[in-house]
Amino acid sequence: MVNRLAAEAAVLRPAPGEKVLSERLTLAFLRGERSETYAAQINLKPTGVPRFLEGTGLELNRNIADLVRREILPDGRACFTIIDIKATRRATAFHKTQIAFYVRVLEERLAEIRLSSPVTLNRDGEVWRIPDNGTAQGDRADAEVFALRPYLRQVDDFCSQTLPAIAQKRIGFGPSDQTFHHLYFKCEQCAFLEHCVQSIAPALAAGRDVSAVPGVTHDSKRALKRMGIETVGALSKAYGLAKTPGAGWSLTRNASRLVARAAALATNAIQRTEEEHTFLMPPRADLRFFVSVDYDPVDDRIAAVGYRRVGPDGSASDDIRVPQTAELKDEADALVAVMGRLIGDLAAVDQANREAMDRGDDAALKYAHIFFYEPSEALSLQKAVGRHLDDPRVRGALLHLVRLFPPEDIVPEPEFKGAHHLGQFAPEAFEVHYLGAAPPAGLSDRIKHRASVAKEEGEAAFADLTAEAVVVGASVWQLHRLLSHKKAPGDLPAQRPAHRLSGEDLLSREVSIGRRRPGGAPDPEAELARRP
Repeated sequence: MVNRLAAEAAVLRPAPGEKVLSERLTLAFLRGERSETYAAQINLKPTGVPRFLEGTGLELNRNIADLVRREILPDGRACFTIIDIKATRRATAFHKTQIAFYVRVLEERLAEIRLSSPVTLNRDGEVWRIPDNGTAQGDRADAEVFALRPYLRQVDDFCSQTLPAIAQKRIGFGPSDQTFHHLYFKCEQCAFLEHCVQSIAPALAAGRDVSAVPGVTHDSKRALKRMGIETVGALSKAYGLAKTPGAGWSLTRNASRLVARAAALATNAIQRTEEEHTFLMPPRADLRFFVSVDYDPVDDRIAAVGYRRVGPDGSASDDIRVPQTAELKDEADALVAVMGRLIGDLAAVDQANREAMDRGDDAALKYAHIFFYEPSEALSLQKAVGRHLDDPRVRGALLHLVRLFPPEDIVPEPEFKGAHHLGQFAPEAFEVHYLGAAPPAGLSDRIKHRASVAKEEGEAAFADLTAEAVVVGASVWQLHRLLSHKKAPGDLPAQRPAHRLSGEDLLSREVSIGRRRPGGAPDPEAELARRP
């Protein structure tokens, strides 16, 4: 990335074989004695103790900024901008706080070298990250510009309030260690891991630090420490933790789970928790669909996606796609190719089962299941699909899946509590028929209910209908079955055409067909349209 920048602008870089810009070149750049606009790998550390560390007994190590830009403003002043290059697609608060700290260090350095002409520091910082449609291996970057002010306040508060207290802590082992630490997965590359990991050694049993309990976070551990709960044994006996004032939302919500886990560790015995999990496979799977997803955390892209279909006779067919690059288009092509096959196979099973149900042949029904190797792969696939919602191929495939499997469990109940209120809008204006399982809140006694439209129930449902009826389905599937029934009259002159199911329709439980009753009676669809 810096090489590309050097081809477009003047960049002062370390000498060949050196990783950091020399002190001589650093001073020349800051004083304006060099003509380059950018300085790469510049050490901002002042020679003396910066003001924000005075009295703490601490001193700075090297502070290497990836890039510093020096521009001349119209009033003649030099303006410095701190830029950090990150192999990420999203600039986090941590990245921005790091730049704010560099700004405070640079202020100390500029004050120390006593420049002859006035300078200013840009009130914005910049994180140069992987482009949305680029790769980590590429030489392009997207500049994410942000206001420094709130992050400078955070740095100032930390240096003035928190840092002096940390500096006074005594480092030791066990009770003699006054520092606050928490062990979790990001500690793998920390230089102090060997020291901290001693506090959760299995030999300590119930005396282990609470970091040993899975699910305990930094904030949870701070809250537990304030309550005097610092070991696994103490946490295993904190039965009233969920009702303790000041425990915090996260700790309160997970209290019973954490206490049970601590008890298991303290006693070295298996404990049954309130959570229930099963590792049993489905009792019947005529067709098995396996999806495997390999995720690249640096590029934040799918590295490979595979699909295998195993039929009732054990025959298998595979489709494995590896995106050629980390560009969005290549990822979308791989997803569409593989998931398109899965959706096609699901649609074939659905069609075969519908035909079997119409024949009344329950023995011919096929059971299909989708398998992932682990939950993280399903989450990676979900995020990948979310990155391509602007792709009509992906939207169309999702819409088809929603038609096959209406996600009723995530569709919120409308403000008027669902279809059981429909018959009360204008009870004499039209009839209301509800198809499918009744909603939990029940149905008005004015609504004619059919729990199914299969076989005889479907025949009876048609016999109930009149041209003035409004039909509401518990799911899109129920309405689809009604409209595709062999006795469905189609677009008769006495009826308005049935709705084509749109994306907006799929987001609502109430998808109705029918027509306005003559004489100015209220239109049920208009009533529904006025609802949020």
